[in-house]
Amino acid sequence: MATASEVIDVYEDIVVKKGEECLVIRIKGIPLIYKLKSLHSLDLAVIGFTEGEDSKVRELLLALQNEDNTFTQIGRVGTGLSEDQKVSLYKILSKDIIDSPYIEADKRRVAFQMVKPAVVVEVSINDLLTETTKGTIKNSLIEYNESDGYSFISSVYGVSLLHPVFKRVRDDKSVNTHDLRFTK
Repeated sequence: MATASEVIDVYEDIVVKKGEECLVIRIKGIPLIYKLKSLHSLDLAVIGFTEGEDSKVRELLLALQNEDNTFTQIGRVGTGLSEDQKVSLYKILSKDIIDSPYIEADKRRVAFQMVKPAVVVEVSINDLLTETTKGTIKNSLIEYNESDGYSFISSVYGVSLLHPVFKRVRDDKSVNTHDLRFTK
């Protein structure tokens, strides 16, 4: 039986140094398999939210900003938000709600309240997927302007966030092409 520090050493060697996808752990006598994978971190613009109970954020709609100032809407996150963060984000985001012809709905088919792109959040993910069994993943390419809100431009080849978890609001970053760039 390996100790925790031995498992960490093996993980560092196999996953970090050799670039393997994960470390598979099997425990003798227990019919379970564990996979230890790296987490990746993304800084993303909040472009919308859905409301939960008692004036709290339920889920955030997220985008990257492109070099031409358009946005690529790449996902959503609701996991990882504490109750205090849900309340705090609701207070911040509800002040920036805008009218917008661009509509996106959550899994409950509730429309996101679209907001000015002013808040940056950090989200951790296990991986980015570019295709599924149904084919290549496409994301919405949208633009924002103060008078009209967001408008759909086209669908572009994109990514899907695998297991996104909210980490924190990035007060040290702003929505701009440097902090949230999406380059080829």
